Order: sequence, then structure tokens, then C-alpha cells
Amino acid sequence: MSKLQVDQVSKTTAGAATFVLPAADGTSGQLMKTDGSGNLGFVSSAAGGKVLQVVTTTLTGITTSTTSTSFVDLTGMTVSITPSAASSKVLIMVCCNTGSGDLYRNNIRLMRDSTPIFIGDQLGSNHARSTWYTPLKDAETTYNAAGVFLDSPSTTSATTYKLQWACETGASMYLNRPNNPTSDIFKYGTTCSTITVMEVGV
Repeated sequence: MSKLQVDQVSKTTAGAATFVLPAADGTSGQLMKTDGSGNLGFVSSAAGGKVLQVVTTTLTGITTSTTSTSFVDLTGMTVSITPSAASSKVLIMVCCNTGSGDLYRNNIRLMRDSTPIFIGDQLGSNHARSTWYTPLKDAETTYNAAGVFLDSPSTTSATTYKLQWACETGASMYLNRPNNPTSDIFKYGTTCSTITVMEVGV
């Protein structure tokens, strides 16, 4: 079989764009890429879909709690990331364990800096807009709030992702432990919580 040899030329077909081929072949495994102006060249890999950096925070402590009936920062459940490009996405992964009193209902929400994100639409005038609604039926248990969200911060400035939480009136809310632990090892265990963010190039 003969090999087709192409010099640096322009190839045009009716109704199509004009492309300028590279002067020489690339190396094994490379891909061909356009610069958006019709000039083709070889690159080692595709530009999008790469994880460019990862930042994570993990909390194992059992002393953090709140009695606030309005959203306040959940101390320690925060990470900061500085995207390398404004076009980058940020993938956020959360696993948060909380305990509260019998039959109390509480809320947790995800924040980008001071803006709530990944929250529900408004229902009535006095319902919380949250990422996780945490109904506790037993003071000796914990509730796991876990999820993944792809954010588009559209910035190259340092960006903080964090959790906020709020209690029903009369309740206390605890991180990584039940509200009312007993001495029975099979009923009571401590847990850990984490928030991780990844910059994804597009």
C-alpha cells in the first residue's frame, strides 16, 4: 500500500471551512487540534475533561454543634480553590454526618462564598431552601447528607465552598455524633465528614 504524502496546503470542499494542515507528522499517540481559525496542529492530549487540582477537608472531631435556627457556617467544613481558568468547572463532593434530638428536623446547605448553591426552589414564605433536609427520628442516630454538584464559578479568583446548617427551634445539632449517645457500643458510634472540590478543565 502506498503512503499519502501531504505538504503544507489548504484543502477546501464546497460549503466547508478551509483547513491548513501541519507541515510535518506528529508523534505516536498525538491528536490533531484546530486553533479555531482553520490551522491544524498536533497535541499530546485533549484539552477538556481533565482534573487539574483537588482540595479536600476532612473532620473527625465530635465537639462541633449549633442551636441556631437560621443558617450559620458549619465550622471546619470549608475548602478554598483558585481555578486556573475562568472556563473551568468545579466538582464538589460532600459527605456530612449530623445528629439531633428525637423527631427534630434540620437543614444543611452548600455555599460558594456567600451565595447558596445547589438548593431547592422556594416553597411558601417560611420554608428553608436547603441542599439537604435532615429529619431525625432517633436521638441515638446520625443522618448522612451526601451529594455531588458541578459548579461553574467563572473566575480565576480564590473561591470558598462550605456548608451551613440550621436547627429546628428547640433542637441542638451535632457534627459526627448522635445527640444522645448511650454506652451501648452497638447503638452509638462516632463518624467523620468531608468536603472535596476538583477543578475540571473544559
